[in-house]
Amino acid sequence: MSDRKPVRIRVLTGNPGHRRIPKLPRMAPLGPQLPRNLNAEARAEWKRVVPDLEHQGVLSPVDRAVLVGYVTAWSTMQAAQRVIDAQGMTYVTETGFVRPRPEVEIARMAREQLLRFAGHFGLTPLSRDRLSVPPGPPDGDDLLD
Repeated sequence: MSDRKPVRIRVLTGNPGHRRIPKLPRMAPLGPQLPRNLNAEARAEWKRVVPDLEHQGVLSPVDRAVLVGYVTAWSTMQAAQRVIDAQGMTYVTETGFVRPRPEVEIARMAREQLLRFAGHFGLTPLSRDRLSVPPGPPDGDDLLD
């Protein structure tokens, strides 16, 4: 498994090893189109994060699948949390045993997925600290030379 960073991320984080950085392909300056099949919660999260990601210059149209994964994980986590908030973290079985509600595990798994996807875009404090994003929207020319 390769732990190589994408070229744009390598440019933003610096090049301490002074290895040759290949020229970046010219990408569209905007992110992917909002998919029609997302639920309302996922659409709202998409609309919340995409402008910032575009501004940072770390998003392009080819990132659609990863971004869909992020907003879907967000939506799943929120739906599970609403059930937990309304019904509690446990339930009593027919035989009288107290068990964790299935939504607790669903929320935990969605949260783990969310954090993995968020790290790809610099949406966590740790991943954001690793990026040194220049102020203002990037024009791309300075990154290609």
